[in-house]
Amino acid sequence: MRRELCLTVCCVACVMSPPVVEAQQRPNGITHGPILGRLGAHEIGIWARTQRSGVFRVRYGLRPKHLNMMSGPVTTRIERDNTGWAHITNLEADTKYYYELVVGENDMPATLREGSFHTLPDAEQVRDPTYNPKGLFNFSFEFACGNSQSPSGLGPALPTFKTMLDRLPGKIDFAILNGDWLYEDRRDYPPAQWLNDVGLSEDEAPTLVRVAPTIVGVWENYKVYLERGNNLSLWHRVVPSFFTLDDHEILDNVYGSGTAGFRHRRSVFRDIGVQGWYDYLAWSNPPLTEQGIVFGTATLNRARPKPGGQPSRALGRTNGRCQRTWARWGGRRPQRRRLRHRRGAGRPPFADPSGGEPEWYGCLLHRPPVVLPHESEQHGVLPPGHAVTPDCV
Repeated sequence: MRRELCLTVCCVACVMSPPVVEAQQRPNGITHGPILGRLGAHEIGIWARTQRSGVFRVRYGLRPKHLNMMSGPVTTRIERDNTGWAHITNLEADTKYYYELVVGENDMPATLREGSFHTLPDAEQVRDPTYNPKGLFNFSFEFACGNSQSPSGLGPALPTFKTMLDRLPGKIDFAILNGDWLYEDRRDYPPAQWLNDVGLSEDEAPTLVRVAPTIVGVWENYKVYLERGNNLSLWHRVVPSFFTLDDHEILDNVYGSGTAGFRHRRSVFRDIGVQGWYDYLAWSNPPLTEQGIVFGTATLNRARPKPGGQPSRALGRTNGRCQRTWARWGGRRPQRRRLRHRRGAGRPPFADPSGGEPEWYGCLLHRPPVVLPHESEQHGVLPPGHAVTPDCV
């Protein structure tokens, strides 16, 4: 009897201790970063990712052993893959600072997560009414495109970054990466594995992962590049960078992502790829818009005829207002429908260069994009995780 009781207790203990619980019980820490960006005369941005959603801060100062200033708390969120960035302002111009990342409410230093940066000069401070009335100053930067870690090339070591680390810090003010910071790798990462990595159950998956599950492959792509590319990671800790977007941030040789009615999977993947870029790199650039990308679900219903047989305006239920919607209806017997939310909307270009089976595709004008689930023949058909883009002309 006693032996049976012991066996029962052991079995229950095993069931109650899945990897999710173990992940949640581990101390939180920095898994990736820091990355420097958003450099100015009086500001710097410092990005990092934590193991679980939590808080990190940046401790900084003018001497490496005397970091006597602290940034505000940065809250990392699971719907952004536990990433976040600190925007430190009111810095002295043309000054070198040292910093380190600290984690949690107790501000525990993160091991090997420190670096340095140098702010830009201030035009007002160098302005002279006679010799420099415009407040001009000299600066230098590194410019490049592409960080491929393909084994068919130089691999993840990226020796160019080792050379630059040896020769350029202190000689340049910042770097510009003109796109292709990463190349497609591990984009097929399973959402279930990502949930296990961050210590969540399936029921706790954030809305973005439920609606666009392929986002986890984009996040994984960034993480594996930072993990394998040691020289790349060290570079970003000491040289602030600005980043532009190119095809590999989405998919190789992607085209037509701004073309109304073009529904090739590579093109409509744009917004998922760009969201990953926002989470990992785009914070470094001065913002041009605060609109962001909106992911959600929507249903488009067939137009209902008015009394007398005249077609009415389509009943389109979306996550925001839109001026017009163009759609093609898919199924075994595809039909062509024109959904119009205002007069004079014009006819959509339904040409489909990609071929293949008919699927729903369309355009929502003047509103953020949405992601539609695969639905029945009575509704728009779009593969799960594919976005409807807002680019109409």
